[in-house]
Amino acid sequence: MTLLAPAAPASTLKSIAGRSGSKAAASSDTCTTSSAPTSRPLSVESSGLFDPGGYQLARSSAEIGQSPLVLGISGFAPTFLVGLKAVRDDHGPSLAALGGRRLTGFAIVRFIEDGDWYADCPIVLDFDGVQVEICHSKFDELSIGWNTIDTTAAISGWEWFEMTPAWSGADERLEPFIGQELREVALLEWRPSRRDVAADTLAVEFVFGTGRFHIANALDENIIEVGDAHPAFVRHLLDRGAQPD
Repeated sequence: MTLLAPAAPASTLKSIAGRSGSKAAASSDTCTTSSAPTSRPLSVESSGLFDPGGYQLARSSAEIGQSPLVLGISGFAPTFLVGLKAVRDDHGPSLAALGGRRLTGFAIVRFIEDGDWYADCPIVLDFDGVQVEICHSKFDELSIGWNTIDTTAAISGWEWFEMTPAWSGADERLEPFIGQELREVALLEWRPSRRDVAADTLAVEFVFGTGRFHIANALDENIIEVGDAHPAFVRHLLDRGAQPD
């Protein structure tokens, strides 16, 4: 995922032009690697533009970094974490606390011209007024935000590009879960028997009475998958009263 600041020059078109294939697929899209858990915050160039070849990262695990405007999305200030422990420590209790709430809405970004899902952008889920914002990046990074993105605001700064991104509440994978009560939330850790580039990647799973879906890392973008996860995923159920193992 290449995160672009608004009003990017034409030279950055190549970072979006690759949205053919899974980026342009409206039906599916993300999974990743990690070693020692660490946060990897964004660092913005003084010019206000992200590196067209991939956004800049500060590698210090002690730093917590956020960008005030990413992809022209109002309120999107991602803090990317790596590894099960980091994500569970920071977000496990809050994710578990969603249990018992209904999924009352969602928002993803689509291009107005053709309806294609722009899978680099965060997926926003609303549980009875509590908004969780999930975004995967690179091979091992996951950002989970809470109540910061304004999906009623237009996505700005894309006048230079031939397509127009906008928030959408339409998605055939998520629509069947609207109105259903959330029963469980789990972190899924990709642990194949033969280690691959996606080993230790995390996905976030939401379980309802009639089914489940998870949001995973499709190696540098998001993917939404419905149903049971691949057996190579190790499931870590999030429980507000349980101590991390």
